[in-house]
Amino acid sequence: MSDSVGALPLPAPAPTVWPPLDRSLAPGDPALLHLASFTATVLQADVGAAWAALEPGRPDQPLAVDGVRLGTGPVRRCWFSDPREGYFAPEDLPGLFVYRSGASTTDFERWSADNYHRKSRIAIAWLPTKTEEDYQRRERDPFFNAVSGALHRAFTFRRHAAWILDSDLAAADGLVAAAQATSASPVTLAGAQFDGALAGAALAPGRPVQIVTSAAAGAYNTTAPIVVTGTLDNGVAHADRLFLTSSNGGETVVGTWSFGRVTSVAIPAQVLTSGAFTFGFYASPEAKFGSLVQRPAGLVRMALQSVAVTAIPVKRANDVPLPYRGLELLLDVVESLGIDPLQHAEAYDPTTAAGLTATFAQGNFNPFNSFEL
Repeated sequence: MSDSVGALPLPAPAPTVWPPLDRSLAPGDPALLHLASFTATVLQADVGAAWAALEPGRPDQPLAVDGVRLGTGPVRRCWFSDPREGYFAPEDLPGLFVYRSGASTTDFERWSADNYHRKSRIAIAWLPTKTEEDYQRRERDPFFNAVSGALHRAFTFRRHAAWILDSDLAAADGLVAAAQATSASPVTLAGAQFDGALAGAALAPGRPVQIVTSAAAGAYNTTAPIVVTGTLDNGVAHADRLFLTSSNGGETVVGTWSFGRVTSVAIPAQVLTSGAFTFGFYASPEAKFGSLVQRPAGLVRMALQSVAVTAIPVKRANDVPLPYRGLELLLDVVESLGIDPLQHAEAYDPTTAAGLTATFAQGNFNPFNSFEL
């Protein structure tokens, strides 16, 4: 565990700079990357077909949105700076600009002991291709309403059915990477045996465990449960009991409880050794309606302040600014300061202290909390 501010771990990870196609986007600010990916996907899904009729024939740009998604239609590329600075090539428009835009009323708040929040403002600007043709201007001016409406809806609900993170989809082998052969003796899986793609970190939100059995006639025990133990979303330890329903396998069984972290899976003795289990996770509850963008962006709070069509003067070297007409959305966001107790807490073990007196400080942010024996 390390300190963090929102989605950014501290010390900040070094960005990739070579090769160019793998170059890190928004280094030092992962929240911007998630917001850009979300916003681009929303516009491509909701107004993409309509925009293609207004501006047909523009080539797509691979990996230009978030390093994974295709730049196409109303969003051909994303930048992470204010468009007024001019750090973009006009031929790459239309595109999105996602950037920090100063602070809101209070920069930092202390909510409780060792619990600090940072408040800031994030702007998202959409710039279409600049045109001098009157007929194109007449068509594009009212089109801003479609873009504004799509963004207003998306940021009101903070999700969109077209934007689903891979981590929210069902992962058949997300807990244990390799299939586990049935055994005639009880087997318990734990620790390093949980090597699936979703097993390393706590899941948020939690997910039910999913068990898939391979087809094998008469191989499976349908009377004794497979017991999954772990912690739920709220941190409470719990055990879920999953019963197989077919002794011949070929089924998928899903647990009842959503686990943030799984600590063990106890498999009772099976009838034959010809079967195999695959352990993973069922889809996140967010998957049906789209992933909540606030969660991967590391935002405690995200409030839409305004969506407005505005004049955006773009700087040019040795020339007057070039006027663009664009749409700008403003979000007030709150991020939490995550504190690693191993780096900041001070504690003393009374059993090793000389005499009968032992004290400890709760944390270096609140050094006056003490205990005396």
